[in-house]
Amino acid sequence: MIGDAQREQQDVLLRELHDYVNRGWFDDLTHLAKKMVKDHPTLVQQYTNLCLAFLREVAGLQYVDARNEQAKLLAVKLVETMKQELATTYLPLI
Repeated sequence: MIGDAQREQQDVLLRELHDYVNRGWFDDLTHLAKKMVKDHPTLVQQYTNLCLAFLREVAGLQYVDARNEQAKLLAVKLVETMKQELATTYLPLI
């Protein structure tokens, strides 16, 4: 369980991510991803865990509007395709 300080830190990070993604072009996101994969190996593991958690959450959305319909469909396909891997793969925090 996370504490109030961690929750506040997540809120600040999420607001910054909102701002960045909302004004960025796809190439900017690709550039960010390229920088992220060059980060420390432990951080790359955690980024991967975050992406997987996000995909699982999107796949499980009960309601989506037209803007998110394709994102959900893709997330469902990815999660279903990766279900076996996700059940047996553990990315250790080293």
